[in-house]
Formats: sequence, C-alpha cells, structure tokens
Amino acid sequence: MDIADDFKLLKLEGVIKVANGEEKIIDGDLVFCWPYKWEPDLNIWQDLVNKMAEDVFKYVNRRLSFKEKSRPLSLIKDSLWMGLFNISKSWREASLENEEIYHKLVLFGSYFYMLYILDDVAEKLDGNSGHGRYVKNVGRLLQKLFMLEYPNINSINEDNLFLNIKSAVGFREEYIYVMFDIIEDLKTYPFVTPPTMKYLARCLRYGFELQTWFGSYKNSHILESSLRSELRSRIIGLDALVEFLLVIYEIPPALKVRENFYWDRIYRTGRTLGYKLNDILSIRKELEEYLKDGTRIDNAILIAMENKNMSFEKAMEIEIQEHNALVVEFRNECQGILAEPGIMFDMNDQEREIFVRSLECITTTLSHLIQTHLKMVRYKANITYSFSDKTDEAKHMLNFK
Repeated sequence: MDIADDFKLLKLEGVIKVANGEEKIIDGDLVFCWPYKWEPDLNIWQDLVNKMAEDVFKYVNRRLSFKEKSRPLSLIKDSLWMGLFNISKSWREASLENEEIYHKLVLFGSYFYMLYILDDVAEKLDGNSGHGRYVKNVGRLLQKLFMLEYPNINSINEDNLFLNIKSAVGFREEYIYVMFDIIEDLKTYPFVTPPTMKYLARCLRYGFELQTWFGSYKNSHILESSLRSELRSRIIGLDALVEFLLVIYEIPPALKVRENFYWDRIYRTGRTLGYKLNDILSIRKELEEYLKDGTRIDNAILIAMENKNMSFEKAMEIEIQEHNALVVEFRNECQGILAEPGIMFDMNDQEREIFVRSLECITTTLSHLIQTHLKMVRYKANITYSFSDKTDEAKHMLNFK
C-alpha cells in the first residue's frame, strides 16, 4: 500500500439560494491528500456504469416491478458512481472480462442501491413517532438476514421484526425480499458462512438501529456532541460498504486484527471522515430540506446553526477545518502503521496479510468520496471546485511535520 506524499487544496465555492431570497455562501479549502484520489477522466468508466446499471435494475426489478424505468435507473447510476470506486481498481478493470468479479459487482451495486432505499424510508420518518420502531426493526431484521438465519421468504414473513415494519410509510416488503435474493446469491460462494458474515450483519444492524437512541425522534436535537458524533460515525454507512467488500474479496475476519487498537483506530477515523465529508458535500440538499419543512438530517453544520446560533458560513468553516485536521491525521497514522511492523508482532503471516488487505479496503472506500459526491445528481449543488498545488500552504494550515 503506497501512501503518496501529495498535498493539495480543493477550493469549494458556491451559493445556495433559499426560499426568502437569502443566499448562503460556500467558500472553503479542503485538504486533499492520501487516501483521497481523483480520476482524471471519470468517463472511461461510463460503459461499465451503464452496463452495471442495466443489470442492477433487472436484478432488483424482479421483486420491485417498477412502473417506469427512468427514475430508479437514474438513482441506480448515481449510487453506482459512488459504489464503483469503493472497489479496487484491479477489480474494476477486470470486471467486464471476468464473469465472477462482474457478478459480485452487480450484487454489491444492488445491495448499495437497496441500502439507499431503506435509508430514504428512515429519513422520511425522521422526527415521526414511527421512526424509532422502523430503524430498530429493520436493523435487527438485516442482522438475522445476513447471518443466514432465514431459509426462505416465508420465514421472513412470519418474523415479528418484519411484521413490525410492514406498515411504515414508504416501505415495501419487496425491499427486504431483494436483500434476501442477494444473500441467496452470496451463499453460492463457499466462503459465505455465518462466521464470515458476522461483522457485516452486525454493522447493518447498528447502521439502522443507532439512528434512534432509546426512542428519540431526532438524535441531533437531544444528544450531547460526543455521543452524537459516535452514533453518526456508525450510521453513515462506511462499515456497511467495507464489510460487504471484505466478504466478496473473501478476506476472512481475524479476531487479532479486529482487536488490534491501531486497526480499530483507522476504522473509527475512517468512519468520522466519511460523515464529515457527507455533511460538507450534501449540505445543499439537506439545508434546502431543513429550510423548507424543518426536516433535518443529523448534519453538523445544520446542528451548529440551530443549537449554537452560528451563521451558515461559520459552521461550514469549522466543519472544513475539522475535516482537514482529521484527514492528515488519518494519513499519518496509516503511514506510521506501515512503518512499524512490530504493531503486528503477535499475528501470524495470514493475520498480517488480513490486517494490510482490510486496511487497503477501508482506505479505498474513502478514496473517491469527494469526487463521486460532487458528481452525484442526488447531491448536486451549485458548487465549483478547483485544485491548487499549494503543498506548503496545505501543510502549514495543519502544522504538518
């Protein structure tokens, strides 16, 4: 795993116009360094995205039976632009020639899309008394599903966890059936067993369940900041992507790796980076929703505006500063781990390999988050961006040594 010594500043500029004619100004410099990467031409992947989008649509449509194609296909393509770059470059390049790799990518794309759908239902319920019931039952149902506990659809239909979410506004039972289909296809690979699925199943549970905290309607309103940050890092979804990829890469879980403080630290920091980037780059969508009807996702910028009476611009500035410090710390810690093999002194050769390969999976999942967020229609904002090769300035901003 090569860690590039390349620091740039990514200048973000834009204006968000709100209903009363007021304008919110976006103006800030994101530190752009490893693990972040930037594709010089995303269009070289267009054929793969188009083919995968058609096949993911066919896969999920067996259950969902869409009345029209354009809207779901657009969201599928959107999710694929983000999901595809969670995948290693070697797999992306081989996918159109290797049938097994391509099949696994279609399963990943279908899974990614269905997570969006299930999470969108939760977002629409946020602040409603049915929200906590929905996210807790969905999370626990997904844990059982991904632990391979349901032999057939009927066994799902009879589970109280499933019965408890059937009446949720916007939910369709077929959403869970698609997830069941994905599991059935994964089970055709001998690697997939309850022990190898344990961490994926667990993170899916908490990715939904922790969207409420003992029945709270809106975590952002009632929680102190450190707990809110911990919950945000769990529900942002980085784990759900990393753990699925570890399964399809057939990288087995190793207890010594999972219990290693340094490995766990990288995972935790990666989660936090994920939600900070999401807060910054999805702000247009979430600010407009908030100002329109009071609906607010747990976005740190919006929370600071409401709970601390900050201006939009000041709240954005602070979030960018925190991101910048964190991404450099993440880079330095990964570099430190690789430079000090004694960190893995108590592991055998297989465990050391699992440590490094799973670390690569985490960093690859983060690598294109900025570029794909800026491309996705879902988060489209009137933001312009440009790079500056101000390496010294980027390092100076963070007292980098």
